[in-house]
Amino acid sequence: MKELVNLLPPNYPNPVYKHTTFPIIIPDDARVSIDLFDLNGTLITTIFNGELRAGAHKIEWFKGQLSAGVYLYVVQIGDYRETKKIILME
Repeated sequence: MKELVNLLPPNYPNPVYKHTTFPIIIPDDARVSIDLFDLNGTLITTIFNGELRAGAHKIEWFKGQLSAGVYLYVVQIGDYRETKKIILME
């Protein structure tokens, strides 16, 4: 799924104060997961895990009580995986 490289824009807003949106565009139906990790590589939470139909999607996420800081999120669509930085604010 190399064609996905340009189809995963970053979450917005970033930095995140209360919530953020993860836009995802996929060419085919696929299992999609978004996992949030701290900088030590520890899984903090799974933001989304499920099947999505081909097309454009927006996944909303509320940060809740997570501490401010820099985190990484991993988007996996089928066998394709991409890691991006996210900043959480108080």
